[in-house]
Formats: sequence, C-alpha cells, structure tokens
Amino acid sequence: MTDENEVAPELAETLLEAIGHHQQGKLDVAEKLYNTVLHQAPGHPDALHFLGVLLHQSGKSQMAIESIQASIAVCPSHPDVHVNLGNILKDLGKPNEAETCYRQAIALAPQHVNARHNLAILLSEQDQLDEAVTAYRAVIHLQPDHDIARYHLGMILYKLGHVEQAVVSFQEWLELDPDNPRAQHMLAAWTGKDQPARAQDDYIREVFDGFAESFDEQLGKLGYRAPQLLAEVIQRGMKAPEARLDVLDAGCGTGLCGPYLRPYSRRLAGVDISQGMLEKAHGLDVYDELITAELTILCEGSAESYDLIVAADTLCYFGDLKKILKAMVVALRPGGHVAFTLEQATPDQNNSGFQLNTHGRYSHTENYARHVLKETGLGIRSSGHAILRMENNVPVHGLVVLANIPDA
Repeated sequence: MTDENEVAPELAETLLEAIGHHQQGKLDVAEKLYNTVLHQAPGHPDALHFLGVLLHQSGKSQMAIESIQASIAVCPSHPDVHVNLGNILKDLGKPNEAETCYRQAIALAPQHVNARHNLAILLSEQDQLDEAVTAYRAVIHLQPDHDIARYHLGMILYKLGHVEQAVVSFQEWLELDPDNPRAQHMLAAWTGKDQPARAQDDYIREVFDGFAESFDEQLGKLGYRAPQLLAEVIQRGMKAPEARLDVLDAGCGTGLCGPYLRPYSRRLAGVDISQGMLEKAHGLDVYDELITAELTILCEGSAESYDLIVAADTLCYFGDLKKILKAMVVALRPGGHVAFTLEQATPDQNNSGFQLNTHGRYSHTENYARHVLKETGLGIRSSGHAILRMENNVPVHGLVVLANIPDA
C-alpha cells in the first residue's frame, strides 16, 4: 500500500515480519510487531490497517474498527482498507455501514473485484436480489472465470423466476469451463436433461467446502431438524445407549449428529467428502476418527465394521439408492442398523421413484425407499414423516427411517 521507502528500512522489515507471522496465524507475535512499528511511526497506515484486521480475528472488533478508521484518516485512498472495514461491520451485523464501505472502495477502484463481490454477497443476504444480480454481473464482467459469482448469479436468477436467464448464465459458464461440476449439476436440475443417478463427488465437495464456515449458522436459520429426528428414532428403536457400538456418521459435515451419537459409541467415526466440513467437525472433539472419503467407497471397503450407520441429509445427494444401501449392508455387522433421512417426493413426480429437484438435491417416494430397502436386504424397523427444515419459507417434508439387517 504505502511506499516502504517512506519509513526506515528496519521498520519496513519489521512490518513485513509482522505480516508474515500474521499470515501464519501467529497472532500474538504479529500484534507485538505491529505495535512496535506503530510505537516508532504512530500514523503508519499499513500497520494500523493490518493490526485492525488482526484485532478483529482476535475478537476485539471495536478496537479493530478504531484502528482501521485511523488508517483511513491517514490515507483514505486505499480500497482494501475500506473493504476490510466493511467485512468487520458486516460480521458485527451492521449491513448498511458495511455497504457504505464496499461502495466507497468501488468508487476509489471501480475494477476492484473483491469489493464488488463482497457487495453482491451482502445485497443477496439482505434479500436485495435485483441489486445483487447487478453486482454479481459486474464481478463476472471484470473476472469472467469467477466461479462463485457465476454460481450465485444463476441461483438468484432462478429464485427470482428468471429461469431462462439462469439457464443461459450457466450455459455461458460451461462454455468457459466445460467440466465444471456445479454448472453441470444445476443445469441438469433446472432443465431435466442429462440428470445423473447421483451428484458428482466434485459438485458435493465444492458446495460444502464453500459452505463450511457458515453451515451451522445457515441451518440454524432454516430450523434444521434432521439430527434430532434421527436421534429420536434411534432412541425408540434400539437399546439404551451404553457406549458399546461402533458407529459411522455418514456424511457427517460439521458434526451436528456427533453429540447425539456419542452416548451409543464405543468408537465414533465420521466420514465426509468435504475436507472443509471435517475441519469444523474436528473442533468438536466428539469423534474418534474423521475420514475424508466418498461414502460408497468407504463402506464397500469396510466389511462388517459398524453396528450403526447414520446418514442425516446425506442420501439426498443420491438419486438411485441401491448402490449406497448395498454398500452400507457390506459395512454393517449382522443385526446392524442404518438410520437416515430422505426428502420426500410424491408418487406422481417421477416414475423412477426419485427426482433431482431445482435446488440440486434428490427427493424419493416412500414406496421407492421401501422397495430398495427390501431389495438390499434391510428390514424396516420404523419409518415416519417429518418436516426436515424450512426452505424459502416452505417446509421440506421428509422421511425418517430406521432399518436393520434382520437376524438370521
């Protein structure tokens, strides 16, 4: 930002050292070095800016705001400083003030992609969808290969009812990136053409890696109930928890099912294809093992390893359930149980018994679920209907199933 020749060379070195420690996550060391710079050069805008970012990361957000505002007072023309101030204000639940910061950054640097993208996200979160469309289009104009902007632009257009525009937007995306899994999957969902029997691994990985940081918060807003519903059906249908079972949390995500499963578990393993989600689950300190793998492959290679497999909102990324349920049977010990949720389709929606919906997940009819369970050798212990969560203020109806390998 500022010309390092404006300060003594040793001070510039100290600042670079501080930035290096900051980037490595050594916040205490970096903070001391930023303060060393500021002790010798109290109005140094870069040190004030980066110290502000660090203070926010350390939970000292008001001090962070004051530090960054001091940087702006000294040198108001650097867009990155306004963007970072906007990010802090957004985190603190001050969207109007954050928007002002992003727009100031754009006024200073109209080509600033990050400022425009952050503005687009903010507008979308505030349900200012038409304005968000304009903002995302501006991002894509500046950076045509901006995958996140292209994804959210298409999703907002679809949400607004501009289906043809959404399809065209994703087709343009595929012209730039023909193998992009998100564009392929959502086009199949929206057009009904070339629908896969299950979501591609790359699609699931990309979606959930990008979703990991805000996953729990977003599901909380949707009234997400799958972990509790499965805990209830397990409690009713199995013996009291005695920490004697080997349990697999299949598609464990950030670990929302983990605390419910721990009382049953001698050993509790979680598997997910998203490394970002597993990093969040690791912080719970609930699992004995966390595995990055595709679920079907893991189960097929884990013969008679588990007494209970639980899949909360995992099988909605599989259309045809036969292969994954067969794999789970392989992984279960004799008499073992599987508990899972499905989003429910009505029988007249699709003759195959399942369909890929416009939100990108599959739903299944109850008859289809019963047929596949029987075909794969699983007996139904219980099957009930429930609202899994809300989506766009509409209840998502689902099935909550407990099945087992019948005793010989």
